[in-house]
Amino acid sequence: MEGRLIGTKPARPVRQVQTGLSRHLKWILAAAALVVVVGGALLYRAQERAKHYDEAFKKGMAQWGQRDAEHALAQFQKAALIDDQDPELWVMIGRCDLVSGQADRAPQAWEDALRRRPGYPPALFERGKEALGRHVARRVPPPVDASSGWLPLRLEPASRVEGGVEEAKQILSDLREAAVYSPAFSKFARGAIFLLDGKYGDAPQGFQEYSDPNAWDATAIGLLGIADHFAALPGRAERALSEALTRRADKAWQKVRADAKYLQGNYEGARQDYRDAGLEKEAEPLFARRIPAQGLVLWLRADAGVEASGSTVTKWQDQSGGKHDAAPKEPGAGPQLSASAVHGRPAIVFGGKGDDLHLPDGFEDWSAGLSMFVVGEPMTDQADEWSFLLLATPARGAARIEALIGRRRESDEVVYSAEDIEKQRKPFVGGIPLAKGFEAVGAIHEPSGTARLYQRGKPAGDGTLLLPRRTLRTRNRVGAGLKGQVAEILLYSRSLAELERLGVDAYLRDRYFPEAPSTEKR
Repeated sequence: MEGRLIGTKPARPVRQVQTGLSRHLKWILAAAALVVVVGGALLYRAQERAKHYDEAFKKGMAQWGQRDAEHALAQFQKAALIDDQDPELWVMIGRCDLVSGQADRAPQAWEDALRRRPGYPPALFERGKEALGRHVARRVPPPVDASSGWLPLRLEPASRVEGGVEEAKQILSDLREAAVYSPAFSKFARGAIFLLDGKYGDAPQGFQEYSDPNAWDATAIGLLGIADHFAALPGRAERALSEALTRRADKAWQKVRADAKYLQGNYEGARQDYRDAGLEKEAEPLFARRIPAQGLVLWLRADAGVEASGSTVTKWQDQSGGKHDAAPKEPGAGPQLSASAVHGRPAIVFGGKGDDLHLPDGFEDWSAGLSMFVVGEPMTDQADEWSFLLLATPARGAARIEALIGRRRESDEVVYSAEDIEKQRKPFVGGIPLAKGFEAVGAIHEPSGTARLYQRGKPAGDGTLLLPRRTLRTRNRVGAGLKGQVAEILLYSRSLAELERLGVDAYLRDRYFPEAPSTEKR
């Protein structure tokens, strides 16, 4: 114990540790070197994988930008073999599947993206958009509406297709959640909401604004075409659906394109599309009677139901089924029949004095509005008043209850006039100049009072007029005071919807002005 400081420990264990470290140092250094080498190798490998992933992804995006979906898909799939965790990659794989004709695989790709990042907006958007396309296709109605016997005016209700209500809710949920991600998604979602709400006139804009920079997207373009059709824009609908069909075959799109062609008077083109969609038999009633029948109370055609003694008309039979035949007041005092007056078709020629045709009493109720269409040659001579069609009661003092298409003494134009006992500052809508030659004139008077005048389907004037009240009309005439011709008259006891008006316009244009271009609002 001599020489040892009190409280100190022996130095031997320290020397033992030092000796052990010295003995194993080379192994420790070797292990450290191995860790460094392996770590470096792993880092290098990770960097190489990232490099190869980026190369494949960028090549895929470049080929996608060149609309080469097939080769883009190969690059994205190559990237997925390197690293399959990026949700954007799976969104692009799904888009390429769509464009390259493998649409059945696309939904799985978007589900793969959502598994990797739940709620990922681009995947939600693609899932919602494609589901919307399938949902709307299931709600495209048949060629003929069972209640009207003519073209349907709207999509089938969601409740009429299996699971449709819940499906629509899920679609809107996906699209609304994705809408905050980008303005393009928001615009599309707005169009979808309007379309599913039946606000067809508001739906096309959102779809158009999304589709313009995304011309690859057949579903969006197809939805745009369907929205255009139900918004009464058949020319635009046909163009959009034709474009969509170059990218993908779809019988619902083909059916709606047939409807759009029908509304433009392209009946042969419509027949072909119905045939290609497997709906030729179902569509046949549209071609047997090319105008809406619901509410049609008078239909006079100079090529059907005209009885004459020599060339003098003795009766003009109503083709509507309403039995409102027109006849002269006195036998032998009727107008003349011209066998070939407009585009090879006949017309009734009125002399302007006492040869007008009388219609039966009736035409009482216009509470649902009214719609008049006339193909005739107006009177250009200076005169007091004349009409192609007049529906009236005898004047009560200075007051009249009437509706007419013709000329009033206050105007030098062809007008639609509607008068009631109540005074109006201007009881007519004008806008069609008096000119020689046949013209197609139409008027729609809505229950709200809004009245619109059309010339060969183009808007000519509008205003607000009192709707003539319910009463028995006993002064109903064709050609009263007219020195001109009438080829056809159609009268409805309701205001036609815009799609229906376009259909009547197409029918008249095809019969009398086949060279005239389609007219639709822009």
